[in-house]
Amino acid sequence: MRLAGAHRRLRRLATYQARRSETVAVYRGDRLLSVATLFPEGPHVRELCLLFAPEAAGAMLSLVRIAQLMIRPVVDHGIVIVARIKPSNRAGQRMARLAGFLETDAEGGRLWIWRG
Repeated sequence: MRLAGAHRRLRRLATYQARRSETVAVYRGDRLLSVATLFPEGPHVRELCLLFAPEAAGAMLSLVRIAQLMIRPVVDHGIVIVARIKPSNRAGQRMARLAGFLETDAEGGRLWIWRG
């Protein structure tokens, strides 16, 4: 909840997703850097959702590697991993590419699919 900030809607959404998802928190020492969820969209599809603390910017490559390690075993069991990234979110798009996601034309370019 700390990473959702003061935005009421974002806090409710984060709570909903965390309760229904496989969730991983990444810490550096006692500082929370990121929370990742794999939200079920269907029997064989999960959406990767991420929240970051501002200080996570310096650890992006490490966080990308953690995401890859988290996703690969799930994909090996036949699950498709997607992410939704706003076209205006350049940092999110860069991180998605580094993690192995490919941009699609679906949903106005917002839908990305993990290809490893």
